[in-house]
Amino acid sequence: MSSSISVPGLPETLATSTSMRVPSVKWAQRRDRLLLTIEAPQGVSPTLSLQEGTDNTLVYSCTASSEDSSSYALSLELFGSINASETRMQIQKSGAMLVVIAMKLTAGPHWPRLLKAPGKAPAHIKVDFDKFIDEDEEEELANAKDFDLGDMDNLSLYDDPYDKDIHTDSEDSDDEDVPGLDKA
Repeated sequence: MSSSISVPGLPETLATSTSMRVPSVKWAQRRDRLLLTIEAPQGVSPTLSLQEGTDNTLVYSCTASSEDSSSYALSLELFGSINASETRMQIQKSGAMLVVIAMKLTAGPHWPRLLKAPGKAPAHIKVDFDKFIDEDEEEELANAKDFDLGDMDNLSLYDDPYDKDIHTDSEDSDDEDVPGLDKA
C-alpha cells in the first residue's frame, strides 16, 4: 500500500514513501541568527536545504532507521531572510538531532515569529527556552562584554569639577568637631 504525499521542495523519493512524519522543531534567535534544533528520533542520513530569495524556505528530510519504513520531512517558510552560505548545521546523537545555525541576512530586531504565516505556530514547532534570550537581555550581554573595570584605574579622570569638597583639601564645616562628643 503506497500513498503519495506531495511536500513542496522535497526529493521525489521522500514524497512517494509509504509514511511521512513531521519532526519536532525547537527554535530560538539572536539579532543575527536563528538557532534551530530538528529532532527525528529514528532518523538517519538527514539532508537540509535553504532556499534564499523571496520564500526563504528551509527544507529538511531524512530516512528512517532500517526497522521503520517511515521518513521525516519538514518545510518551513521563514519570517525573514536568511543567508544560506553562512548557515551551519551539526548532526548529533547518530542523526536523531540536527542543530542548525541559520544566519539572518541582516542583523536587527528579533523576528516576532519563526514562520512567515501569521497566527499560532504548528504543534511541532516550539520555542527552545534552553537557548532563548530576550532581546533586552541580549543587548545587556553585549554591553557587559564592552564594560571593563580596568579602565577605571585612573579615578582622577572621573572627578567632578563642581564637587570641590571631596577631592580637595579645602576647609569644610563638616570637618569640625561636634560639641559634646568626646574623642575616643
